[in-house]
Amino acid sequence: MDETDVLVIGGGPAGAAAAITLAKSGCRCAVLESQTAPLWKIGETLPPESRQILQKLGVWNEFQQDGHLPSPGNCSAWGNRELAAKDFIFNPHGSAWQLDRLRFETMLLSAAEVAGAQVWRGQTWQTIQRQPGGWEVVTEKNSWRAAWLIDASGRGSTAARQFGVTRTIFDKLVAIYAIASSSANMKADIETGSATDADGRTYVEACADGWWYSALMPGHLRIFAFQTDADLLPGQQWRTEAWFRQRLGESPHMRGLFDSHDYEFEHAPKLTSAHSSRLERCHGDGWLAAGDAAQSFDPLSGEGLFHALLTGHYAAQCLLKNASGEKNDFAEYAALTQSLWQRFVQNRRNIYAQEMRWPQNPFWQRRRGPL
Repeated sequence: MDETDVLVIGGGPAGAAAAITLAKSGCRCAVLESQTAPLWKIGETLPPESRQILQKLGVWNEFQQDGHLPSPGNCSAWGNRELAAKDFIFNPHGSAWQLDRLRFETMLLSAAEVAGAQVWRGQTWQTIQRQPGGWEVVTEKNSWRAAWLIDASGRGSTAARQFGVTRTIFDKLVAIYAIASSSANMKADIETGSATDADGRTYVEACADGWWYSALMPGHLRIFAFQTDADLLPGQQWRTEAWFRQRLGESPHMRGLFDSHDYEFEHAPKLTSAHSSRLERCHGDGWLAAGDAAQSFDPLSGEGLFHALLTGHYAAQCLLKNASGEKNDFAEYAALTQSLWQRFVQNRRNIYAQEMRWPQNPFWQRRRGPL
């Protein structure tokens, strides 16, 4: 049986941020990551404020070298048909970035290993038991004894729910997405050094029963994603490219992005959960939850990854303070997660209230009142 001070369940951004923070402080730390390598995920925009937390983690230089696309601002058709632009030119932290998620998550886990954390890939816990003075965690390949646990297992919050903590899901939001490529875009870049589509801004467009999102990705790719409630989808039709193209065609700005650069979809539409949810409490006897395992946000907020990095870092800081005797409870961390949630709820209410074109449609009716 291996022993460590802190065992982190999950090697995504929150788990990696926690492991980096712990290891750099000299704390023995191990990460159990269920996948042998990071899976492909929808690329996400990392807001400018993330620069601060990347610098705190000591990975800013590595991040800059990984070729993520700078994103100078947002464009949205929200509340009316016209696009409104918001640039980051006056943001003291600079631009945002359209991420290569595979590269980003690989970099973070590698940084955790360099800092001294043990990263065990391809291992899923089978049992977790509270023992006097710590935890005993058994995987299919190994067993661990740890003084503390951090649940960074994502929206499933698998460890916290094992402890009997309830997770509340507040809506039915899902994202149906597809990646598009453009041979014309690639050819122009090869011939002239400038692609036909070089717009790194994030695009958002509201529609009758949801909203669209689009952003460039590395490799001359662009993602198109339609957010709606799961029960508003028409059976299994959403799985077809014909349905996806039809819905895209109903949103003029998204259709313009697609048509003006001769994009073609690389695959049939796929679905992923995008609901807002949270644990009833983000800590307990000997454990903390971080990132999506603690609370997940409507992607309209654009801050999911930033919150994952932030809460992973501060969950680790909280454990370090407790170990040093500086603190003997998790009240400070609980206050942080509560403030992030309250800010999200208020911003969500304000943003959805700005769109009044379809007041009788279920998607928009559901978002008028409190979360």
